[in-house]
Parts: sequence; C-alpha cells; structure tokens
Amino acid sequence: MATFAMLVSPPAALYAEVVQDEVLSALHPVVEPDWLSLLENKAREAQRLGLIEAERKKTQQLFKAHAARPVEVLLPEAEKIEKRRDVIFGASRSRIMNDEQRSLIAGFQRTYVFINADDEDEVKWLLDCLGFEGQDIKKRADAMDFAMKAAEVRVVAVAGDVIRLSERLKMRVWADQGGVLVKRFGVTARPSIVQLKGRRTSAGEAEVVVEVQSVALDRNDNASGA
Repeated sequence: MATFAMLVSPPAALYAEVVQDEVLSALHPVVEPDWLSLLENKAREAQRLGLIEAERKKTQQLFKAHAARPVEVLLPEAEKIEKRRDVIFGASRSRIMNDEQRSLIAGFQRTYVFINADDEDEVKWLLDCLGFEGQDIKKRADAMDFAMKAAEVRVVAVAGDVIRLSERLKMRVWADQGGVLVKRFGVTARPSIVQLKGRRTSAGEAEVVVEVQSVALDRNDNASGA
C-alpha cells in the first residue's frame, strides 16, 4: 500500500514534496484479443459470407422505395369546385426593399398542381389539361380558369409513385414530403391548382397572392363541367 508524506517549509507552502512507496507485483501478459483485430476479422467474415453486400442492397432498395413513394399526405377527393385567394407575401414586407427587388417580387409567377400519382382519373385529367409542352393549358368550362403552360407547371404528388408519374409525363414530379406545401398553401382536397402571382400595389409596393382552386372530377368523365 502506498504512503504519502507532505513536507511544508516555514515560508507558507512555498513548495511541497511527495514521497510514495513503490509496490511491486508480478507482471502478466494481456490475454484479451485486440478489439481492432477482432472487428477486422468480423468484417472480413461478413464480407466473405456476402452479408455486407446484402445489407447494402437492402438499404439501396429502401431508398429507392422511399424516393418512388414518399410519405403520403392524406387529402380527400374534391367534391366540388372551390376557390380561395390569400396574400402570401404582404406589401408591408417590401417596404425595406429597393425598387429592383420589389420588381422581382411583382413579376414572380409560379403554378403547382397537386394530385395523387396513383389515381388514374387524376393523372388522365392532368395529361388532358397539360396537352403538349409549350401549348396553353386547356380551359375546361369553370373547372379551371388558370392560363398556364406545361413548361411552367410544377406537378406535386401528395401520394403515389412519383417516379412512374414522372416518366409518364416526361417531366419532373415533385413530392410534398411531410405536407409542407399543402400546409403552406392551405390545400384541402385533390386535385388542386395553386398559382402564386406577384403584383404591384397602388402604393408602389409589391405583394404575392396565392390562388387555390380544387377541381371536382367526374370519375366517369374525368372532370365535372368538362
């Protein structure tokens, strides 16, 4: 057992000396395996058995499945045509901006179409509306009163196979992960068309309004009122 002794000189703890008795014992070799070597051996064995490659493929398949079918946003089918218009970027927010920035906001335009990618009626309706890229979208009685072009539309899938729909439309399809856009724009049914429009106010400021319109489909003839 070690013993300690502390000697303090008269001038108030200017220095201290510690004396420790040495304890001697027999030395024994370490018999436990080295952890790094153990892990390396386990990894080599897993590689030999194909476990690592199998796990990699499993992870890859999970990623592909999630990319193709993101988390579904539960939206009911639209039962009637509904329209709503709100200011999403108030004019007061543009007061601290310069005129060039206000001009950019005033000229901002963006259109979204929210559908279920697995709903064949909704997909056919979308294909019929978009027509060929570069052509103006078709107006279907009062079902839609937005003028837009296919190249300017962002199709957003709230459910279904995003990749398959993208291949079918020959254009990128967005997935509303977690319903962020649905909540932001207040979309309550599908299919719905959302259009953001920037404009100048009478005071010379700039604001952005959002127009949301749900479309009630006639499941026997795609869109009601067509």
